[in-house]
Amino acid sequence: MGLFRNAMASIGIGSAKVDTILDNDRVQVGSPVTGRISLKGGKIEQKIDNIYLEVRTEYKQESEDDDDEYTLTDTVQKITIPIGQAIAPKQQANIPFQFILSSEVPITMGKTKVWIHTGLDIKRAIDPTDKDYIEVLPHPYMQVVLNAFQILGFQIREVENESVNSTSEKEFVQEFEFVPKSGMFKGYLDELEVVFAIYNDGIKLWLEIDRKARGLKGLFAEVFDMDETKTNLGIYVQDLQKGPEYIAENLGEFIQSYLK
Repeated sequence: MGLFRNAMASIGIGSAKVDTILDNDRVQVGSPVTGRISLKGGKIEQKIDNIYLEVRTEYKQESEDDDDEYTLTDTVQKITIPIGQAIAPKQQANIPFQFILSSEVPITMGKTKVWIHTGLDIKRAIDPTDKDYIEVLPHPYMQVVLNAFQILGFQIREVENESVNSTSEKEFVQEFEFVPKSGMFKGYLDELEVVFAIYNDGIKLWLEIDRKARGLKGLFAEVFDMDETKTNLGIYVQDLQKGPEYIAENLGEFIQSYLK
């Protein structure tokens, strides 16, 4: 009977169970994620080497011929908790945890979903797992810039995780697509695509500025994507601390310089 139970546990039947209980499922990038991991022993004693917490999301990748689009999963952040102890049959245990949510984790806006995948590392057995979705709020630096875009009359049309060049260390970037609904850029821009990167000393923006077609020359440029400009801008902490109105004024001047 013991051999039978061992064999069943090795394929996940009657094995230990894991359940992650979060203190809060709304977390800001750069802030602590806290909670506890509830363990329940199965039908046999099993040694748990590690518990791992993986922050995962999905991103889109186009096929080589651009006719199809695939959804892939990426682990953005991984935390390993060493255990090295056995859990007896039916035994229950709770293990508290805390980690800082990485600035690499995308915010849950638009089509973006983020979840914490919890697993038990048990040798010679299928790892028991758990999945908990979280709402990821923007880092304070990003929030200032998002507020600045709003002051300039931009609205977010779409947010999506998209694959990047294979030479990059990252699998994807989160791209924000803004459209001017009011303000100085209405009628002058079709859209503005932005990618954010958070650093200790501030934030960097990669922008693709899509100018609105004007006249025959403008239409010709739009057909051949000549109306799009790619650029980048770094904003330091000391400027972000001056507030979204200050950032909006300077960001507006920066974008406007590409419309002349």
